[in-house]
Amino acid sequence: MSDHRKDYPIDKLTEDLEKYQIPGYMHGSIINYVRNGWPVGDFLRAIIEGDFYKAAAHADEENFAVIGNYARFFFNCTPAGCFGQKGVVKEWNEHKGLHYTVLPKAEKSTLSTR
Repeated sequence: MSDHRKDYPIDKLTEDLEKYQIPGYMHGSIINYVRNGWPVGDFLRAIIEGDFYKAAAHADEENFAVIGNYARFFFNCTPAGCFGQKGVVKEWNEHKGLHYTVLPKAEKSTLSTR
């Protein structure tokens, strides 16, 4: 079992979320998703999976104004395996975020840490 949560401390993630002007009420959901693989709502799922049309449809006014910032935050500040394509949220949830068993190389997985 590998636990990479120490590589993404809560304080650093919070600092990065603030830097990218992600609304404060979204911080808990994002941090718990990245570190622990907790489920997320429709808006955040769409952001994480790169479906920005769907994200725009589910966004409130404050989140709509910073949709591009979410993309920059996930790309620059989180492990590559936790975002970027359809289905990644389910896999990240199943592996409990950064606290997961490393899969053998023979198995196909999008999980990785930069």
